[in-house]
Amino acid sequence: MNNKNNGVIIFILIACLIYFLSNKEHFTKKRKYLLFSSVGKRDKSGVPFWNKSENRNYDIALYYYDYSKPKKCNDYCINQRGTKFKNFYHYYKNNDLSNYDAIWIVDDDIQIETKDINTLFDIFMKHNLDIAQPSFDKESYISHSITKQQPENILRYTNFVEVGVFMFSKKAIKKCISAFNKTNHGMYLDYLVCKLNNNGRNIAIIDKVSCHHPKQERVITKVRNFVKQIDDGNTLLNEYKIRPFSQIEYTKVKKIEKKEKDNSKSININNYYYTNTNIAYIIIIIIFIFLLIYK
Repeated sequence: MNNKNNGVIIFILIACLIYFLSNKEHFTKKRKYLLFSSVGKRDKSGVPFWNKSENRNYDIALYYYDYSKPKKCNDYCINQRGTKFKNFYHYYKNNDLSNYDAIWIVDDDIQIETKDINTLFDIFMKHNLDIAQPSFDKESYISHSITKQQPENILRYTNFVEVGVFMFSKKAIKKCISAFNKTNHGMYLDYLVCKLNNNGRNIAIIDKVSCHHPKQERVITKVRNFVKQIDDGNTLLNEYKIRPFSQIEYTKVKKIEKKEKDNSKSININNYYYTNTNIAYIIIIIIFIFLLIYK
């Protein structure tokens, strides 16, 4: 009897193991960087913009929280209810992300194309940043004026970037990951993340690359009304003994304008003078010879 029961238990365990393995999402890192987003139903989505070209330097991981993931997935897709930072926390804890040089956690309505995201990651790494964001173009819905694009710059070192477009270094992710699990909506998380990482030259708004943030209904208000979000944000900051602060630009890295080459030939006045003088001498010599011959 005991052997029979043991056999049943072993059979159930094997069946559970097979089910688990067959349903487990497998994901292998292919590229240097990672783009992560939590995706829902939107009138204006950013997702189609992110994979307009296969020539990208980043993997894409998407959590679909209120509708089924597409049959054709970019790199990694999963159905998982929850908000962006909670979902990223889940992804971080269940996958090895240590080999990514930088990770961009972005709202699903941010419109920016592959080539610009490639450039964004490259500038981030070139300037040894820990936290950054692309600037917002002039048609975007903007919550903080400091984030609006200044086209004459490559980037601006600041003490603040906006929560919807966080880019992180490995080091910064490790510092902030526990805070991600403490917020359902990200209110004031930008102040917390920047305060934890700021050294005066490692946080930047990248002006060379801009993105578009369309004005539309904030999905997060369906989870928590705005007043309660503020309360939650203050509670989060209080835990770390941080308060919202004034946003500051430290320094700017300007674009270097290339001077156009002037292909028109400049007149060398000296050459011009000597050339005409030589012609005069030749004429005089010809006249002198002519006179000698016919004298």
